[in-house]
Amino acid sequence: MKKLFTVFTFLLLILVLIGCTDSVQEAPVEVQNIVITGNILEAELHIQDVTDDLDIIKEIAHESIYKVFENYKTDFEGIRMKLYFEVIINDISLGIIYYDLNRSIEEPGLVFNSDTLAL
Repeated sequence: MKKLFTVFTFLLLILVLIGCTDSVQEAPVEVQNIVITGNILEAELHIQDVTDDLDIIKEIAHESIYKVFENYKTDFEGIRMKLYFEVIINDISLGIIYYDLNRSIEEPGLVFNSDTLAL
């Protein structure tokens, strides 16, 4: 239960993450519709008022998730999960970003897996 609370807290903190101050472009970012089933977490990552440049959108999404993770990475030690973030720009789904949390002993922490993002 503590694991789920920690992961849920991590995602709620993304809700208050507004922009990426050192990214190419600032944009409001929030997480909605968080569902945890076993070791899989699914959520929607909503980014508002952003460019049509897919590279910038990816950068904003990745930076948002990594910044919050860096602040709480000690809370995630030993928790193995798959994280699926559906990226939504102005109510349009662009695809999913996949992460592994503590994939293995050799790859601890938040590890980018792949994405299906397209404009």
